[in-house]
Amino acid sequence: MTADEFDEMFDSGAVDMTPYLDFSQMRRPNQELRKIEIDLPRWLLNSVDAEVKRSGMARSAVVASRLATSFA
Repeated sequence: MTADEFDEMFDSGAVDMTPYLDFSQMRRPNQELRKIEIDLPRWLLNSVDAEVKRSGMARSAVVASRLATSFA
């Protein structure tokens, strides 16, 4: 199938394009994880740990979730 044929099928909206896609190499740009080190005051870390206990999430997940909602 040529790129033009693929584009026509996609643009028509009449065909499910899933069988024509290779998801094995799919990635989301800017979603790669990077490690950071951060210093927090004790009161803030106590607040994070309280949220960890309440939610059952990992400390890093709580911090990442709060950062994401603040900067998204």
